[in-house]
Amino acid sequence: MAADLLLRAQLSFADQREVLDYWQTLAANGLPSRAAVNPGAIKRRLAQISILVLDPAAKGSVRVRLAGTGLRDAYGRDVTGQPLGEIEAGERFTYWLHALKRVITTGEPAAGVISLGGLGKPHLDQHWLRLPLSSDGRHVDGFLGYDRFVPTEAAQRAAQQPSAIGAG
Repeated sequence: MAADLLLRAQLSFADQREVLDYWQTLAANGLPSRAAVNPGAIKRRLAQISILVLDPAAKGSVRVRLAGTGLRDAYGRDVTGQPLGEIEAGERFTYWLHALKRVITTGEPAAGVISLGGLGKPHLDQHWLRLPLSSDGRHVDGFLGYDRFVPTEAAQRAAQQPSAIGAG
């Protein structure tokens, strides 16, 4: 319960809390499965939803089973069906491996923020939420993801500053 409160406090946006609340209803009796996820229940959030699965053919590999249109827009292409290693590279790939390993190890949701600078979009931050899924109710073998892409604080500040052009 305390872990839930800590995670909830980290979430910056009401829509993130809405997705977390939905997952928590599914997790009332243990880790939910992918089949338990009802897209109709989170219809307003589908563009930012993803389902990630551990790839049994490649030990330790994660594959994007489903990716909403918001992820396509952020990544500049549809990432559905692709291994994480083909979507992310370098420090971003290492970051995601550590974040997902934490969810697998603890069986608890995780959230964070990462810049899209490594993808050539330094003006955007990715506020993410990864919620564990399990086909057997005990071992994490998938993730319900929710990603919100927002302007970085620096981009927000720059947009609020009066332009120097024409000042005088």
